[in-house]
Amino acid sequence: MSPVRFCEVPAVPMEQVPQVCGGEIASAFAGYLSDESRLIGSAERLFFPENTAHVAAVAAWAQKNGVALTVSGARTGITGGAVPRGGAVLSCERLRSLGPVVQSGGGYVLPAGAGVTIKDIGEALASRSVDGLPDVPLFYAPDPTETTAQVGGTIACNASGARTYRYGATRRHIRALTVVLADGSVLNLSRGEAAFDRDGRMAFELPRGTIDVALPRVRRPAVRKDVAGFYSEPGMDAVDLFIGSEGVIGIVTEAELVLTAEPAERISALIFAPEEAAAMNIVRALRNAAVAVEAMEYFDARSLALLHNKRSEDGAGSEIPPFPYPAGSAVFTEFACEGESGVDEALDFLMSLVEGAGVPEDFTWVGTEAAESLRMKAFRHALPETVNSVIGRRKAGVPGIHKVGTDLAVPDGALDDFMAAHRRILEPFEYVVFGHIGDNHLHANILPRTEEELAGAKEAYRELVCETLRLGGTVAAEHGIGKLKTRYLAMMLPPDALAAMKAIKLALDPAGILCPGNVFK
Repeated sequence: MSPVRFCEVPAVPMEQVPQVCGGEIASAFAGYLSDESRLIGSAERLFFPENTAHVAAVAAWAQKNGVALTVSGARTGITGGAVPRGGAVLSCERLRSLGPVVQSGGGYVLPAGAGVTIKDIGEALASRSVDGLPDVPLFYAPDPTETTAQVGGTIACNASGARTYRYGATRRHIRALTVVLADGSVLNLSRGEAAFDRDGRMAFELPRGTIDVALPRVRRPAVRKDVAGFYSEPGMDAVDLFIGSEGVIGIVTEAELVLTAEPAERISALIFAPEEAAAMNIVRALRNAAVAVEAMEYFDARSLALLHNKRSEDGAGSEIPPFPYPAGSAVFTEFACEGESGVDEALDFLMSLVEGAGVPEDFTWVGTEAAESLRMKAFRHALPETVNSVIGRRKAGVPGIHKVGTDLAVPDGALDDFMAAHRRILEPFEYVVFGHIGDNHLHANILPRTEEELAGAKEAYRELVCETLRLGGTVAAEHGIGKLKTRYLAMMLPPDALAAMKAIKLALDPAGILCPGNVFK
C-alpha cells in the first residue's frame, strides 16, 4: 500500500469565505454555540464554507493565527462535540453536493457533501431525484434516529441506528472521504489505496514533510458497537482513522456513501410484552431467527408509563399513537423479506414468537405497509422527545436541571447482568431505559427534579460505567466521547493507549486547533 499523500486544491482568499464576526454571533447566530448536550460555548468568528477549498483556507488561516476551530454540523449530538471553546466555528451546512450515484466495486455509491442530511439522502433516493440511480431500489442503511443529522457529523461519531443490527454502523458504508487537515492540507482517501501496516504504522506525506502515525495498541471490547476513542486495527484502511475521530484530527468535507439494495418487502412489528422476562425471551428468539432481522429495539415499563402519561395529558391531539397499556416492556423489530414466500415465513415466525412469549394478539402491532411502519417509528421517536419535554418543564423551576443519559453497551452474554445493574443502580431515581437491545446497547435517561437528584444521577451514571467496564463493555456505543465523557474514556482505556491517541492528534494537528476539548481532557 502507498502512503497517504495530500492533493492540491485551488487557493482561496479568506475574504471569499462567508463568515460572521463578533457580537453578531451571540445575537443572531446563538444556535451555533450549542448542541443537544445543552452546553453553551463562545466564538469570535463563524464560517460558512461552500466547498473543500473554502474549508482548507479556513483551516490554514486558523493554524497560522493560532485560532481554535470547532467543526459544526446539524448540532444534533449530545456530548458537546460541536460546542466551541472560543476561537472560530466552521459550519458544514453549506457543503451540500449530492450525487450522482456511480457504480463502484460491484455496487453503487452516492457522493455527498458533509452538510447533506440523512433525511435529504432518504428523500432523494425515494423520489429518484438524484442522477445515476439504477432500476433496483437503493437505500442508505445507517439510520440514526435524528434524520436531520448531517453526513459529516455521522461520520465523525460513526453513527448507528435501529438497522445497525443487520447492516452495521456508518463505517461499513463509507467508500471514500475527502478530509481537510489542520494545516489546510487536503486528503482524498479511497478504500484500498492506503492502509496501516501490521505494526499499525503509516506515513502521511504532507506539505510540511512526511509524518509517521502509529496506532495505539489496545484491546478493544468485544462489543457490537464501540466509538470510544480512535478506531484502531493493525492493517486497517486509512479511511477508518477519520471515521469516529470526532473532528479532532481532520475535517470531513465529502464522502462516498455505499448504498444497499432495498429488500423486496419489509415487515415491522411492535410487541408489547406482559413483563420484562417475556421481552428478553423475544430478543433471544429474534437473535436465533432464520429470517432476516433488520432491527431490534427495546422499551422498558417506565418508558411505556411515561408515554402513556404524556398521551393522557395531551388528549386526542397527541402525536403519540394509542398503544396497549399497561405492559411490562416492548420490543420493536423489522424483517427484510424477499418475495411472498419470504413474507409468509416472517409472518409465521412472528406469530410463533408472540404466542411463545405469551403476548395477547391485540398487544402486537404488525405492519407490511409504509404507513403502518411510520406509526411504529413515531412511537419509537416519541420517547426521547417526551423525556426532553419533561426536563424542559422542570428547568422552568430549576434552571440547572438536565437529563443524565447513558450510551453504554456490553458483549453478547452480558445483557442480563447489564439489565439487572440498571434496575439496581437507578432504583432511587425517575428514569427510563430503552435502546438497541439487539446490540446489547441501552440508553438510560435519568430525569432529576432537584439539583441534589442531579448530583446523585451523575454518580449513578458513574456506577453504571464501572459496571459496564466490569462486564467488558464500552462507555460510548454510538454518540462518541465529545466533551462530556472524557473522564469515562480515561476509565476505559489504559494510559498508554490514550497517549498514543494524543500522539496521533499531535502529528496531524500539531497546534491543537481542531475541536479542542473533544475526546481528550
